[in-house]
Amino acid sequence: MTDSDADADARSRPPETPRRPVTDELHGESITDPYRWLEGDDEEVDEWTAAQNDYAEAVLDTPARAALADRFASRGRVDEYGPVGVAGDRLFQEVRRPDDEQPVVYAYDEAAAVGTDAGTALVDPNDWAGDGTVSVDWFVPGPEGRYLAYGVAEGGDEQYDVRVVGVVTGEPVETVADAGRTQADGFAWVAGDAPDGADATAPDPRGFYYVATGVADGDADADGQLDKTVRFHEFGSGTAPAADHVVDDGVGETTWPTLVADGDALVAQYMEGWERTDLYGYRGDPATATLDPVVTGVDAVFKPTIDGERDRLLVATDHDAAFARVLAAPLADALAGRRPRRATSTNSSPRRTPSSAASNSPATGCSRTTTATPAARWSSSTPTAPASGRSTSRRSRPSTGWWGSATTATPPPPATTATTARPPTWRSVGCSRSPTRRLSAASTSRPARRRRCVPSRRPSAST
Repeated sequence: MTDSDADADARSRPPETPRRPVTDELHGESITDPYRWLEGDDEEVDEWTAAQNDYAEAVLDTPARAALADRFASRGRVDEYGPVGVAGDRLFQEVRRPDDEQPVVYAYDEAAAVGTDAGTALVDPNDWAGDGTVSVDWFVPGPEGRYLAYGVAEGGDEQYDVRVVGVVTGEPVETVADAGRTQADGFAWVAGDAPDGADATAPDPRGFYYVATGVADGDADADGQLDKTVRFHEFGSGTAPAADHVVDDGVGETTWPTLVADGDALVAQYMEGWERTDLYGYRGDPATATLDPVVTGVDAVFKPTIDGERDRLLVATDHDAAFARVLAAPLADALAGRRPRRATSTNSSPRRTPSSAASNSPATGCSRTTTATPAARWSSSTPTAPASGRSTSRRSRPSTGWWGSATTATPPPPATTATTARPPTWRSVGCSRSPTRRLSAASTSRPARRRRCVPSRRPSAST
């Protein structure tokens, strides 16, 4: 056999892989894996891997491969640009050059400079580790674009250190080490108090809210990254997560909070799977923040935004809306939990006492009974409430808060006796979407595809 015949024979058959069945009993079912031995880390596995690589090289080693190599390489040497973030008068963007292992975060002073060499390389992880295993996985510009917070992970473990850098100086300001699986949508800056006078220097931020987790320990039944706590970090304090103020430590393992803050207001979206969210809120000093219900116990998606004027809460929802819509309510009313007039209700849910609120230990064992009169008819653009309250056994916090009614359905009862305060009136301000594209709670961090908005033509409540 000639060498060419030997090469052809080698390309015709891949190396044999021995079958060594291993059977596991899982949930009453027998599952057999014939290749479990390949999960080992021994010399036999190394030899098998080398033989597979030799086979692949023999098959691909053709004259056409060499001719195409340069063309493929040139086509792949392109710059990659991330989305642009805006804060104050500055713009921020991740850019990855062909020779970069990791993208670099750039800051720009004007829109015309975005994507050019006029930007400032603010965070360059390529300078940290030669093998490119240390990365910046997310970043959030601070108020007025004076600071930038970003998450640093090593080896893709999603165990982040939160670092803050000054945009003008490029110097590090502080690091919150071992914050856990903190993400951009679980991070929200809190601006400092407005300066006095037109020429006053903008203040430093007050701090930031963030979702901290434990450490992944490799045990699927006790993954520390599923232990989540909403915290507030005082800017420049240098405190570790364990010393930061606890806003809520009652987050369930399958619940992922998204945080939105503006001024002294905080709204937390708690995602329960893919098609349900609960909203909680707070307004006041962030150093003593706790979360109170805004909209809970409704099987629908609610995606909140606080408008720039801080006077309205905007919510995109698919509740009773096949095409989805955006609703608006006065922010102060929404976060104060003001509800429609109703009769006295009883609730076996224990309320947080001042001591329990301070320790952030949520009440448990929720159930409720109620006798309530129908709510007044609101504008038909207001979503319809469920007919009664519902247990929130999936959460350890009572399901209270307010919710409006477009019909004679009874809104969920409050946690204590009835209130006579007027509810925040929802008003539809949104646009229609395709009914085939369901609003997803998991899409909060992804920009939605731009659509042409059309006025909603719904009959009035009086028709």
